[in-house]
Amino acid sequence: MKLAISVLIILITSYLGYSKGYSIKRRIRVLEDMANDIVQLGKLVEYKSLPISELLTKAQMSTPEFWDLFAEGIVGGKSAEKAWVEAVERASPLAALKEDEKSLLKEYGLGLGLLDRYTLNANAGYVSGRIRDYAEQFRREEIKKCKMYGILGMLSGMAISLMVW
Repeated sequence: MKLAISVLIILITSYLGYSKGYSIKRRIRVLEDMANDIVQLGKLVEYKSLPISELLTKAQMSTPEFWDLFAEGIVGGKSAEKAWVEAVERASPLAALKEDEKSLLKEYGLGLGLLDRYTLNANAGYVSGRIRDYAEQFRREEIKKCKMYGILGMLSGMAISLMVW
């Protein structure tokens, strides 16, 4: 019985450690997806002279929930800037991001209605570059922390199971 409890404790604490590490990986993936989507939107705006609401129906974005919320806001009569900021706040894939990362995304959205299409594309390149810098920073952090959380979870499980014995 003690053996079964010990194994269960080790499995549970290992799972908790690895799930914490996964949250870091999720942030990286969300940041990279948004960077790619912003670049794609910037190129679409520059090369096609269509309203953003129509461009969003033609584009295949990596974070569709965010873009659906954004398009819904625009179609609902909100300005592009306001729809963008609300989509950043409400989209569940972006919930993994910290406030400074969200503010970087909001910064891009605030220029959507003010800039011409060439400047908007250049701004998309600039913001996506900054987002990729964040993602690279977290990738370096991920290598260290993901392993650490997994090992820490396993070791804490072993320590607790030794206490049970």
